[in-house]
Amino acid sequence: MKYALLHGMRDLRIEEKPVPEITPDRIIIKIFSCGICGTDVLIYNGKIPHSFPYSPGHECSGIVTDVGKNITHIKSGDRVAVDPNYSCGFCYYCRHGYPNLCENQKKIKVKSNGGFAEYISVPETLVYKIPDDVSFGQAALIETLSCCIHIIEEADIKVSDTVVIIGGGAMGLILLQLARKKGAAGIILSEPVESKRQIALKLGADIAIDPTRQDLASVVRSMSKQGANVVIEGLGLPDTIEESLTLLAKKGRLILPGFRLEERKIHISPYFLTTNEITIKGVFLNPFSFSKAVDQVSNLECDLIITGNYPLEQINEAMKEAEKGNQIKLIIKPNGGYKA
Repeated sequence: MKYALLHGMRDLRIEEKPVPEITPDRIIIKIFSCGICGTDVLIYNGKIPHSFPYSPGHECSGIVTDVGKNITHIKSGDRVAVDPNYSCGFCYYCRHGYPNLCENQKKIKVKSNGGFAEYISVPETLVYKIPDDVSFGQAALIETLSCCIHIIEEADIKVSDTVVIIGGGAMGLILLQLARKKGAAGIILSEPVESKRQIALKLGADIAIDPTRQDLASVVRSMSKQGANVVIEGLGLPDTIEESLTLLAKKGRLILPGFRLEERKIHISPYFLTTNEITIKGVFLNPFSFSKAVDQVSNLECDLIITGNYPLEQINEAMKEAEKGNQIKLIIKPNGGYKA
């Protein structure tokens, strides 16, 4: 089988190895779609340090080709998506209902290799059946959707809230759709790429601005003189986090799902937080939301989010294209353009 292996910064090679052997507690999946995540790009270009060699790809879907003798809920031929986030189930956080904060969390090591591969071997607990009317491309968005569902739940968006979303990538555009379904009265999306702003408007944004040309704070105040009730800052950058605080109304919630492995700090006034009862909340991964995402993915406007498909052999070209920041979600198709 062919699979992608990252040997160092921008040194991504297609290599060959045997298809993983079946073992009693594992499932073999033939991968038909695997999305390129922003984290994949940041590891590829060295902006997030990582150990090498590393087999990337965690937003994958496909067909089960073999199951171990101990497998009970999945069978050969099932169409499935894979949750890449493994928790131990035994540590303090797992046993108190926070598996996303597991002290022994594993990702790649629990799999034979990443999803940019013809086949992958995973434990049954990470595998979810997908409906027949959900394509493999749509299913590759389930992991992102599951994270967005957790973000929206933590944001506690109420009917009549004004919501600002910073960033118009796949996550931002999914958050936009979920916020609209929650009843947000006004949604502003901030994104410098014109094509993404146009898609945001099609998906229900009331306003989509270019932050390099327009003053976001003025736009927010024109919609709500009190400010935004919720700001979701998806970039994880200190400057935009600090700016986001200035957009909030009293009792406002700043949600931080994005991150960068940098030493830079943010400057916050405790007086401002206290006297305005501001909430700042970090949000990580997708606890108990993958099944919800499986149920909801068919309601997403996925065709507007998936902006390109590439064969596995062209993964370097796809990574370089994703790195430019003009695309939304690019999908790698290791076994061809299968659409069943």
